[in-house]
Formats: sequence, structure tokens, C-alpha cells
Amino acid sequence: QVKYSSRYAVTLMYNQSQNVLEELPWSMKYFPDDDIIAFIALDNRKRGQPNELPALVMHTTVKFFHKYSDSCEDE
Repeated sequence: QVKYSSRYAVTLMYNQSQNVLEELPWSMKYFPDDDIIAFIALDNRKRGQPNELPALVMHTTVKFFHKYSDSCEDE
């Protein structure tokens, strides 16, 4: 049986270079002590394509997902 760790994912895709992203010293990073963010990747760098337009991918923690997965938009 396969078990998945459900979480929210957000992708930000840019149509031009972003200096703040280019200055980051990593292409991906885990945040084990954060209550909300579990993982961030600079997807173009992670795939070995640093000259492509930047894309930032963020995953929440499983705990954050379960806390808000049944919430309505007003919450």
C-alpha cells in the first residue's frame, strides 16, 4: 500500500530574472524546523538549467496541510 504525505504546493514562475533568487546559494532547501514551509526549490537550477527563466516551488508541511485542508476560503 502506498501512503502519500499530502501538502500544498505553490509555484511562482517569472518572465524575467529575479536578482533575489539568483543570489540564493542553494537550488533547493528543506526547512525541518518550520511550521509552514517544508521545502523550497529553484526549479530551473535544480534541473541544471540556471539560464532558464526562474521558477520557485514551495511545499508546505503535512501538518499545515491537514490543519487547513478542510477550511473554506473565508478562514
